[in-house]
Amino acid sequence: MIDKLTEVSKRYQDKGHWELRDLTREFPEWGKNFPGEGSALIPLKDILDAQGESQETLDLIKEGETVRRHVSKIFGPRKPEKAPKPVESVQ
Repeated sequence: MIDKLTEVSKRYQDKGHWELRDLTREFPEWGKNFPGEGSALIPLKDILDAQGESQETLDLIKEGETVRRHVSKIFGPRKPEKAPKPVESVQ
């Protein structure tokens, strides 16, 4: 998945915000959910369908999210990892 995100990022790195918006509105999952103008979330199922993923994949994602929520209720929300401090340059 990281490889795919890297590939897509490189492919579209020179596009502006509005160009990317216009490109994504050509996707079938956009047309299915928002045939007119507007902005909202596309359901995960439609995104996975557009990528050729199975119902099993959707079920696994939902199960993982359910587990994450239960763990979060028990132990509290996950704290983001701290970024390493930048190294100060010596001049």
